[in-house]
Amino acid sequence: MVVLISHKYVCFHSQSNLKKIMPIIKYMGLNNLATTTLENGLEISNTYISVERLKIEKDVMAQPTKYRIYNRVMEHVSRDKKYESKPKISSVSINFDLEELPSTIEELYTKVYSEVKLFYPDAIDVIE
Repeated sequence: MVVLISHKYVCFHSQSNLKKIMPIIKYMGLNNLATTTLENGLEISNTYISVERLKIEKDVMAQPTKYRIYNRVMEHVSRDKKYESKPKISSVSINFDLEELPSTIEELYTKVYSEVKLFYPDAIDVIE
């Protein structure tokens, strides 16, 4: 089984069916307080980081069973620029394994963002 989570929906993908299950009401993001250097050499701080896509795969071959969590994380100049569909500064995949899935979407996102904060240690929570 594969579970895809995007901005607005949780989807369960089983074989060829993709079913919208529920809207995600609360979004999370991070403000990166560290300085980021752009390709042109300009330095900015207080960039906005968000998980743009989250995918869960159950590895039934592993003992004990593992859930592989795949995340596509985007960094934008600001939260406003992200929602204005301005280009991202960077993107990175931050992936990890769990032996047991959290029981709620909120708990899952809390775990995902704690893993993202390991990659961006100067980031603070933003609840949207």
